[in-house]
Amino acid sequence: MRAGRENQHSFRPAHRDIHIMAKVEFKAVEKKYGNVQAVWPLDLTIESGEFIVLLGPSGCGKTTLLRMIAGLEEVTAGDLLIDDISVNDVPPKDRNVSMVFQNYALYPHLSVAKNLAFPLKARRIDKAEIERRVSEIAEIIGLKEFLHRYPKQLSGGQRQRVALGRAMIRNPIVFLFDEPLSNLDASLREEMRSELIQLHARLGKTTIYVTHDQIEAMTMAQKIVLMKNGHIEQVATPRKIYERSANVFVGGFIGSPKMNFVSARIEKVNDVHVLYVADAATPLPKGWKLPEKILSVILGFRPQETRLQNDEPSDLHVLKIPMIVRSLQPLGHDVLIDLGSKDDTWTSVAQTSWKKNSVSVGSEVLVHINFSELHFFDAQSKKRINF
Repeated sequence: MRAGRENQHSFRPAHRDIHIMAKVEFKAVEKKYGNVQAVWPLDLTIESGEFIVLLGPSGCGKTTLLRMIAGLEEVTAGDLLIDDISVNDVPPKDRNVSMVFQNYALYPHLSVAKNLAFPLKARRIDKAEIERRVSEIAEIIGLKEFLHRYPKQLSGGQRQRVALGRAMIRNPIVFLFDEPLSNLDASLREEMRSELIQLHARLGKTTIYVTHDQIEAMTMAQKIVLMKNGHIEQVATPRKIYERSANVFVGGFIGSPKMNFVSARIEKVNDVHVLYVADAATPLPKGWKLPEKILSVILGFRPQETRLQNDEPSDLHVLKIPMIVRSLQPLGHDVLIDLGSKDDTWTSVAQTSWKKNSVSVGSEVLVHINFSELHFFDAQSKKRINF
């Protein structure tokens, strides 16, 4: 049966089957290295044709998930399915997935054409068929004029395209990317991000991409799987994960600069719910569904949603906190403003246009945040509170 699947997904002309793809499912999958729990039991479904980014800090388990899909790591427990078939015991060569690594892994003594052809030669594909596939893939990745060159004669971006083309040439049902842009400079990373997005739109392949860079995740993913310590913290679209972060960790990890956090409490006073934060006491908007008891919360707000104004008229739907400007960090068009409370118990960051900035270091300001832009998290569980 496995041999049949290999034949089913073998490479054919692009107009016929280049969109063959597969669903990937984790069912209570976990991974242990001896007594070390690298991935705790988790469930995850990656739909056919999706571009998913596994995101998180180093050591969170994202690369381990990728390597289990590729068959480079064994599943300790649970069931891993590709195209509705369990692959726990299927060797890597029979899974019909292709992986692109961080270090390109090109053969320096082989030309671009021979690097692209290598996976097919290893399978003893007919020479004429190899030449046809190499020509087709070289055109897709924009390197048809470079087939005679060697890796040392290529730029970093071109070498990464060769690595991508070598992964594509087998026409796999799943693409796996393990931080493929980490070795490129900032401008090349931006260029390659755009190229990978366009390539996915063209091929429609199921793509699973690992990175610790939240900017890569936000700009490329259809969905983000954010991980921490072997657990999945949230699975959502980039917009939802930014606007409705599931917990404090997610809110702090997504966004640059990161979300500000401050301890606060909500208390009912004469039938009115009041938010107490720093020296400010502000009534909450009417209609919010709130508990009767006092609620300790962690208040989150993003620098981009913070305004510094001293003359704004009173508004019950705006939280106002007096603070002091500690430093300014110009970023060209924008400027980051480091703020401290008057008693130095907490700090925050605001971001505004450099042209509109009218504050100086040491000046007192009144921080304004709309209630619609505040994020509330339970002080104990650190989970999001939805009012």
